[in-house]
Amino acid sequence: MLSDKKLAKRVYQSQLIYVFQFVLLSCILQEIWSNSAKFTPELSTMELYVVKFVTSVAMHLSIYREFQQGQLVIKYVMNHEKMFYQPYVPLIMGLVQVLFCFIFEFINMVILFSKTNVFGTVGSYLTVGLLINLSKIYYSKTVKQDPTNLVNGVFEYENAPLVFNKTKDMKYWERSTLSKIGKVLYKGTRAVYASLIFYFVPFLYIVVNQNYQIERVVDILQKNNEI
Repeated sequence: MLSDKKLAKRVYQSQLIYVFQFVLLSCILQEIWSNSAKFTPELSTMELYVVKFVTSVAMHLSIYREFQQGQLVIKYVMNHEKMFYQPYVPLIMGLVQVLFCFIFEFINMVILFSKTNVFGTVGSYLTVGLLINLSKIYYSKTVKQDPTNLVNGVFEYENAPLVFNKTKDMKYWERSTLSKIGKVLYKGTRAVYASLIFYFVPFLYIVVNQNYQIERVVDILQKNNEI
């Protein structure tokens, strides 16, 4: 059985990773904001078109896995609030992970429309992929490498949290205030992500890029007719 001290250490490490990710994401968003005027559609080669589509889909699926994990944390806390000493802490951590996923999807779209060469596109996706998996990299390179570290036990199957309550068996008005907030956040973020982002992000580039190229062709034909 893991002691409270070891579990607290793991929570502290997770929070530290979130801080690192937040700082790096802030730098990326600031760079996007300062160069927003440059992010306009351009005609692209078939190679760039294929690379952007393949890498965006791969990144999209990677982000979705992180989104699912954040959703599972929120769902477990809202249904098992009494199992936590301070349930708002894991609830906030799960929400932060979900919000990070929305930001990653936004960056995914920016890369689609801003990069004008294959090398820059692949490099950008590798950088963002590294940022997304920062917590996993930290764990695999530090905690997991030390067999005497009891924090490893958090990820063992026998230490997995047990599910006693299910969402369908718990009426909304019988929940506590924190549980109600958790359910609203869970349903709201899931609805937005599933209905808008998950199905449309990888294909939005195809539609927009195709329309842009059609407009360019029409403009060229009109200019040739005028001449």
